[in-house]
Amino acid sequence: MTVLTRPAFCSVPDHDSTAGGEAADLAESAGIVLDPEQRLVLDAMLAERGGKWAAFEACVIQGRQNGKTAALEVAALHDVFLRDVGRVVWTAHRFKTTSDSFADLVAACENYDHLRRRVKAVRYAAGEQSIQLVTGSRIDFLARTGGGGRGLTGDVVVVDEALYAQPVMMGALLPTLSARPDPQVRYGSSAGLLESSVLRAIRDRGRRGDDPSLAYVEWASERGCASDGCRHELGSDGCALDDEDRWRAANPAIGRRITMDYVRNERRALPPAEFGRERLGWWEDPAESGADIDPQAWASCSDPAAAPGDPVAIAVDVSPAFRSAAVVACGSGADGRPVLEVVEHAAGTAWVVERLRALQQSQHCGPVGLDPAGPASALLPDLAAAAVAVDAVQSGRVSQAAGGLVAAVLAREVVHRNEPSLAVAVGAARRRQSGDAWKWSRKDSESDISPLVAATLARQLWAERGDPEPGVWML
Repeated sequence: MTVLTRPAFCSVPDHDSTAGGEAADLAESAGIVLDPEQRLVLDAMLAERGGKWAAFEACVIQGRQNGKTAALEVAALHDVFLRDVGRVVWTAHRFKTTSDSFADLVAACENYDHLRRRVKAVRYAAGEQSIQLVTGSRIDFLARTGGGGRGLTGDVVVVDEALYAQPVMMGALLPTLSARPDPQVRYGSSAGLLESSVLRAIRDRGRRGDDPSLAYVEWASERGCASDGCRHELGSDGCALDDEDRWRAANPAIGRRITMDYVRNERRALPPAEFGRERLGWWEDPAESGADIDPQAWASCSDPAAAPGDPVAIAVDVSPAFRSAAVVACGSGADGRPVLEVVEHAAGTAWVVERLRALQQSQHCGPVGLDPAGPASALLPDLAAAAVAVDAVQSGRVSQAAGGLVAAVLAREVVHRNEPSLAVAVGAARRRQSGDAWKWSRKDSESDISPLVAATLARQLWAERGDPEPGVWML
């Protein structure tokens, strides 16, 4: 008998029954064998009070390949085959993810006579994928876009890959459900990214366990290593990321669909922050200090299509703990605000000098900014030998730069391209006091913050150099 791995957090609104067992029986009749954790999710999600859903929102947070999507798929089958829900809208961030769930549900419907006889039509056209029943019930499959919630309205809306859900989409979607007689929104996701402000708000309500309209289930491992200064490098003494009992607690599918050897390989291959998020359920959260960068403000400064134009400033930073370096550019955007762009963030430092020399020869980027009191100072002899001009940003200017970037984000006076390495650095960064001012702390930060340090210096150099006639700067 398979033993249930209990979630770290589980709360369900007051209810008098649940359709979870009924959904599990339907799944079994279609050849879908559910884990105990999936049954628990269905019981929570499909809890009922007075014949209606007990929860307006239902959320499951779990690492990838642990079965959360299958539970959502079974709930959707129950909606249309047993509950006669008019319209289920299945959404995901990526079209491929949406198509995978569509294929799973089509296979269940077409391979079993008792379901196939009730299917009127299946539409396969991209953007129009749907399963329509003779009763009029239907499941439509859509990829979410930046255009808001138009087209997503249904009696039940599934928000798969909810870590990518944006406020504009939810703001457009939720009010449209107010006229539905018994609506429900279901979220499925792994642990959130820094920019996952929608999902983070749901998490905070779910973990408190007192929301009367939210069913919430989350598998995750506790944080904390034997050493407070642990950098989570592979093989570090007492590192929580190497604790296989924590892996099992956060990943019920280990030993079923996921082998322990595979997770060991992931630990060796993935950056520590990504492994912690994906396998231990460690969220990327904003820093818990007065100098943190507000995640919603940071998200509102995002424009992946923005390009830095003249004047362009370049800065470099090195992270010895993570054996990497980052080069970041800051240039004037089309609306006059500075645009941050990660030129390169890669392992080691052997590539840095030649990359900077080439940039200075081919672009109007001026001296390269670096902190001479930081680990990037080790590059100074080689930069001088390569005739790379350097602006050594002394302590007072470093503090000014850090405060200036935080203020610019809060005022929406800076633009970034939503690059993952910079986003992770922003979420991991912590500060340290330097006299009456502060700087970013490599020691206290939980991940590689070299992209953020370089971005901070690059923006400062850009601000100090003024704004001559704009031009176009290409990497």
